[in-house]
Amino acid sequence: MTHPHTTPCQKTAPMTLFMRGSRVALLAAWGLAGLTQAQTPAPGAAAARLTSPPPSAVPANRLPDATASWGVGNRNRNITDELECLLEPNMAASLGTQVPGIIAEVLVDRGDVVAAGQVVARLQAGAEQASVELKRAQTDYGQRRVKRNEELVAQQLLSESERDEVETQTRLAAIELKQQEAVLAQRVIRAPFSGVVVERMLNPGDRVYEEKILRIAQIDPLRVEVVVPARWMDKVHKGLRAEVNLAPHHNGKYAARVAVVDRVVDAATATVGVRLLLPNPRSAIPAGLRCHVRFLSGDLRD
Repeated sequence: MTHPHTTPCQKTAPMTLFMRGSRVALLAAWGLAGLTQAQTPAPGAAAARLTSPPPSAVPANRLPDATASWGVGNRNRNITDELECLLEPNMAASLGTQVPGIIAEVLVDRGDVVAAGQVVARLQAGAEQASVELKRAQTDYGQRRVKRNEELVAQQLLSESERDEVETQTRLAAIELKQQEAVLAQRVIRAPFSGVVVERMLNPGDRVYEEKILRIAQIDPLRVEVVVPARWMDKVHKGLRAEVNLAPHHNGKYAARVAVVDRVVDAATATVGVRLLLPNPRSAIPAGLRCHVRFLSGDLRD
């Protein structure tokens, strides 16, 4: 029986509030269960965290992350044992341009060997080339006028002030010629050192400003990066000779010398980084290979 002052909507309102409250509670329960499940580690995950080395365990010698697993193993070896190492380029550079422009030509490609100072790319430079030719013509003309004026001055047919004006204009033209030649040279890209082209990013017709055109790497000499126990720091020194074994990639052993011994010890692994230089005159040995190195006992400090 409906109360005379109660509408059907008022009668069902408590039931609606109860159902909404139930749904909110149910959703909250589901969310809490999902959060608990997400925070619960999978079987074996805790063990993995315990056995994985902390980030600080990677030696601070700029080696790739892949070296962390095998480089740290060197700490358990003797100083006369073969140690695991990695070959890296001696240096690398990404070549760009000092000024924005359109690439006219790229003269090298990936895998090409380049010499220091070699032209590897050019930007379009029609206007700059014309400016150089104009200033060169003005300079040549001024030099001819100076030579003719010497005869006129000797015959007292030209005043000293007129002679000085011509000579000054000629010197200014020569300075402007050098300036325009420098502007033109900015549109020529040269290799900063001898090496090999690793990557070619742009082609003729591409507009370049801050983008890189080529990447080259110097692989003569090669860097031999190795991690050694910190207790060897008093024995391993700059100039120490070593033999590098590249098997199975290359036959034979190669002579190298220590160039750098890090002076900061990695506390997590008690190791230090050592860099050797390996001559590679014909660029026959590629960078990126794993290798083994053995220090020659005759050069070790007592």
